[in-house]
Amino acid sequence: MYLFLKVAVWLFVMIWLRATLPRIRYDRLMQLGWKVMFPLGLLNAVITAFVVVWVGG
Repeated sequence: MYLFLKVAVWLFVMIWLRATLPRIRYDRLMQLGWKVMFPLGLLNAVITAFVVVWVGG
């Protein structure tokens, strides 16, 4: 019963969000991925490498 309740609530929230928020265009999503998320991922990798080298992990 608890699992059914969790699934029902999750489905309600997902359907509600999808119906409420505007759909993002594919070109905007690609721009976000390449111009924002990719450089942030590279920066995260570089910072992690420096921490591992300096701390000696």
